[in-house]
Amino acid sequence: MKILGVRSASNCIRYAIVELDSKSATLLNAAEEHRLIYPRGMVAPEDRAFWLLSEFERIFHHYTDIGKSVVKISEYGRSDSKGTRATAYADAVIFLACKRAGVPVLGKTYASLKTKSGDVLSFAEENVGKTSTYWDKQMADAVAAAWHGRH
Repeated sequence: MKILGVRSASNCIRYAIVELDSKSATLLNAAEEHRLIYPRGMVAPEDRAFWLLSEFERIFHHYTDIGKSVVKISEYGRSDSKGTRATAYADAVIFLACKRAGVPVLGKTYASLKTKSGDVLSFAEENVGKTSTYWDKQMADAVAAAWHGRH
């Protein structure tokens, strides 16, 4: 089964396409595109939302056999900022894109992913693998989210 794992941030979106079978997990886009960066100058939330929706429609068109999607959502807290709102908007667009593609989608925090922010890099590398470029905690979140989708 192919699972899409996603982690949003205010400036870019990271996504992992993980193929799981009963014995192993493979990060299919490790050496391909795995980072969506908003176009330069695009700041209006409605423009970003529209662009992001079209990008995920493109991803679902390319990977037609994705069976599930898991979005690593922000942790619950009291703080609110322009960045956290932008991330929440992006997550909402991703949920909509999954629904439109007919792909079941879940939102998960670290607690439900059975890992912690400080451990997610090693967790993702040990269980699935890592990308050949731009490997960071945000991408590890996307990989960990996809890994969790095996349940």
